[in-house]
This record gives sequence, structure tokens and C-alpha cells, in this order.
Amino acid sequence: MNWFTLLKQPKLRVGSKITTNLGIESTNEDNDCERKVKEIAIKVGNYSKPGSKLDGYSSLDFMPVKFPEEVYCKVLEMLNKIQPNDGQTEFIEVNNIEYNIDVAYLYYQLRKEASMWVKIHDLDLEISEYETPLYIVLDFDNREAGLSEEEALKKVDFR
Repeated sequence: MNWFTLLKQPKLRVGSKITTNLGIESTNEDNDCERKVKEIAIKVGNYSKPGSKLDGYSSLDFMPVKFPEEVYCKVLEMLNKIQPNDGQTEFIEVNNIEYNIDVAYLYYQLRKEASMWVKIHDLDLEISEYETPLYIVLDFDNREAGLSEEEALKKVDFR
């Protein structure tokens, strides 16, 4: 059988009409990274329950935060590459304002606690470290659970 015969078979024919959706309503939103980070913050904030070994804290519970989209995208980028027992600090400047972003994914051996957190603040603000405008923290107390370090770290991995 030659190529000409193959192309003439009805089951192999392809229609000549090709359409694309280029230029029609893009699915990427302008605040896609912000939306994803805030979804994570809400999810983590909902972990705090009486008697739970998981404690989630989020500043979104009481403080609406607005940073440039580039800052939220940097947070997602850092979260995607962080590994267990790692901490990262990045500085990003947007519109002449410098932002400090801290991301950590740690197991504290002495306290038997696993933790994953994100903290962002505008370096131009005169605030202490404890008044971070945006923070997302998920902790797991491993003293009674007795899980391995790896298992405890998985408990707090909110990605």
C-alpha cells in the first residue's frame, strides 16, 4: 500500500477547517498568582481546630493584603522549588519598593515540630518582624504523634 492509497481512505482523512482561539479572551487573569497565594492562605488558616496537631495561621484572617502581582508570583516560584529543611529569602523590587519574601520548610528537632511558612513584607514600612503584613504558617506538633521527620514534614506541606 502506498501513501496515496492511505490518504484516500475515509477513516484517515482530516478536515480542512482549522480554527484557533488566539486573541479570544485569554484564560490568564491579571491577578492569577495573587489568587493562588490567597487560596493557600485561606486553606492554611482553616487548619486550626481545637485538639488538632496541625495549627494553621494566616494574616488574611484579619488583614486584607495587597502586594504587586510580581511579589505573589515570586512566592509561588519559591514554594515550588523549596525542599525539606530549607529556608529561602528573596528580595524583589517593584515600582521602587523593595519586598522581603521568606519561605521555610523546616523540622525543628528539639521541639519535635514541622513547619512550613511564607512571610512577605514591604521593606519601606517601619514594622517589626512580628508585624508581617502577609504570613502563612502551618505547624505540626510531632511530640505525641511520633512520626518520622519526613512524615511530619509531609503534614505541613500545603503546596
